[in-house]
Amino acid sequence: MKKLFCLAVALGLWAAGVRAGPTTIPLYINYGTLTNSPQIDAYAFANYGGFQVATVLPFDFQNTLNFTNTGVMLGDPGFRFDHVDDNGNRSMAGTFVNTGGATVTGSSTFSLGPTRGRGVPIGGQFLGFLTFPGEVRINATNVVSQGNINSDYTGLIEILGQNVDLRRSALEIAPIITGSGFEDLTKPWYYAPDEGVDDLYWALGPEVRSSRRLVTEFNGTLTGTVSPYLVTNTMTWNGGNNPGGFGMSLQLQNPASFVWTNQVDPTNLIVQVILVSAADTNLGVNVHFFPSSQPTNYFMTAALQLGSYLTNAAGGGRDFLALYLIDRIASETNATLLTNAFTGDTPYRSPTFEFTRNLPTEYAFGSPPDSPSRTNIARLVYNPGGGSITNASTNIVAVPPGQGSTNPTTYTITITTNIIMDLGYVTDVVTNLYAAYGATVTNIPTAVPQVPGASFTNAPGRMDIYATNLNIAN
Repeated sequence: MKKLFCLAVALGLWAAGVRAGPTTIPLYINYGTLTNSPQIDAYAFANYGGFQVATVLPFDFQNTLNFTNTGVMLGDPGFRFDHVDDNGNRSMAGTFVNTGGATVTGSSTFSLGPTRGRGVPIGGQFLGFLTFPGEVRINATNVVSQGNINSDYTGLIEILGQNVDLRRSALEIAPIITGSGFEDLTKPWYYAPDEGVDDLYWALGPEVRSSRRLVTEFNGTLTGTVSPYLVTNTMTWNGGNNPGGFGMSLQLQNPASFVWTNQVDPTNLIVQVILVSAADTNLGVNVHFFPSSQPTNYFMTAALQLGSYLTNAAGGGRDFLALYLIDRIASETNATLLTNAFTGDTPYRSPTFEFTRNLPTEYAFGSPPDSPSRTNIARLVYNPGGGSITNASTNIVAVPPGQGSTNPTTYTITITTNIIMDLGYVTDVVTNLYAAYGATVTNIPTAVPQVPGASFTNAPGRMDIYATNLNIAN
């Protein structure tokens, strides 16, 4: 029976015009758990177990016309399911079948390697991150999948076929959950942004401004206002000198506020305040405070978490996606701009800020803010009916109502925090060190360059399906 079967297969393939070498076998079957990278030269491939391979390029098959997977296939960086003859010519395979409960995954791999004049200079050469995107490419006349086909945010799922049946199948490009960025706060002071984080501008320097109306409360509305400040996204920035810089301003309406109070001694009280405004109510906001690395510095590092649970339609579970902003402007003293390790120059980043997708130590082991009853910052300095929080009162300005009011004795109270003046200082002008940072965050690891002909079809992390007859019904 076996000899007749092999002869039938060989005759069928020869009639179809397929040329194979003398080492091509009729069928390659895997029942167990395979973790090496075999050379497969077979007319048909079937996986009923675990098939895990790691190669420089996506794993390839030779002379294979029919693919069947009922188990788990994991490739670093992925797989190509098509027909390749002995001369390396590619063409459509016959069938690709991925049964219910089966999984095919192509995972991106990353490594640190030499780059052409950009990156971190180490040992006389520039080193940077090299990415080998995950791929699952299927090119067959008949494609049937009722299982999962997965890649990640830098990867590609590509299906080409005449008859493509994806009923009850799940295809997923996984979101960016963690990042590979870093900050090196020692010489030569480099940083690498996380995937999907594109820096827009930065600033670091001294400022002189009035403390008046930084935080105000009017008729129940709390407003945090930062008057115009200078930022830049060019190499010409030079501290307070501003060639290439431009102005920004910031105003937060009813922001969430987080307060940390540290009674250093009987006469010294440190109060740190973080204001956060999130337009999306599904975005959770929280702040933890972490001690300085310098025992004599009583200011805390603030670690902000912006996070949300998102339903994974492909896997059926829930993914927690978070971003963390670490602010060290008061707790640490290093104030040297960090150079982008990918570009070797701009965009720079202030070392007072670290922006990451990974759970940082400062948040994981930090302390929560003061009691939620102190979330109104204006009430921190003006707290009618409550105990004294600070030894400062605040200005209270009575504002008459608008014209036409039937009750001229009614007043709306405006509460303005102005601690400096209230403590009796001659002026409310203060000198501070400030830092600014702006970025966009997306699920696309690398932005598509703005060049003629480029579009979202050139973006990493996508699915392409080309079929004469396509069925994607549930």
